[in-house]
Amino acid sequence: MRGWEKVESRIVLRPELAPALEGLAGHSRVIVVFWMHQVPDLARRRVQHHLHGDESLPAKGDLATKSQNRPNPIGVSAVELLKVEPPELVVRGLDAINGTPVLDIKPYIPDYDSFPDAAVPPWVYGRFSDGD
Repeated sequence: MRGWEKVESRIVLRPELAPALEGLAGHSRVIVVFWMHQVPDLARRRVQHHLHGDESLPAKGDLATKSQNRPNPIGVSAVELLKVEPPELVVRGLDAINGTPVLDIKPYIPDYDSFPDAAVPPWVYGRFSDGD
């Protein structure tokens, strides 16, 4: 997570999109889709990396990680919705930098967006063994 979960952000929509926020208040979370516009071309060509830059750890494919360095730098974050103030939203946990273009916002609906039985490999939580 590296601290993003505590960051509060303001998403500012074009004024003509303010009516599109009607009904969003009352949701505790939203999914934000954004374009990571400052990912350098060189990073977009990379396909693997060592987690946290630690070369003692096994390399992982960029599509298997949450890295911002991706072949197609589209970011997706499920964030806490703190306030709806059309044409703006206040959220917590958005892992994007100031000025990042937002492509879409969707309500987070647990029945559709949550998978409590989802599995992840041990390395996701920093547990490595041979073969990871």
